[in-house]
Amino acid sequence: MEGAFAKAARTVSATYTEGHLVHAPMEPNASVVAVGNGTCEVWASTQSPDDIQSVLSQFLGIDKKAVKVNVMISGGAFGRKFKCDYVQEAAAISKAVGTPIQLTWTREEDTRTGFYHSNSAQHIEASLDSDGNVTGWLHRAAFPSINTLFDPSVQFAPKQMR
Repeated sequence: MEGAFAKAARTVSATYTEGHLVHAPMEPNASVVAVGNGTCEVWASTQSPDDIQSVLSQFLGIDKKAVKVNVMISGGAFGRKFKCDYVQEAAAISKAVGTPIQLTWTREEDTRTGFYHSNSAQHIEASLDSDGNVTGWLHRAAFPSINTLFDPSVQFAPKQMR
């Protein structure tokens, strides 16, 4: 790589940094939940229906098989809906009032309770020949593993990212 940069007709470099970013999906966090008679049925856009089953079965004290999750495809999830907090809140209300409920968070609630990505920095350098073709590339990145969003004890990125 050093040779490519030493022979380069031109080099370019840039450093990019990013602050904390909220996931903020296009549509708000919303779900319909019906709790009753030892069962729970959920309608929600989610990336993780299995996690919803696990969280709600433990929270409600019912068998995981008694939690049915209907995944709504519209709107997607885009990372934020990997967490089950918005569905768990709806389940708590449904259980308390004894009827199915629909809960939609405001953008402010979503932002206030969001799971933010950490800061990141990336430095890139490229060497170019006289025709503008890339002959060398250096790319350095510094950021914590995304897994730290879900498990604060994570110290390093997965091995395939190192």
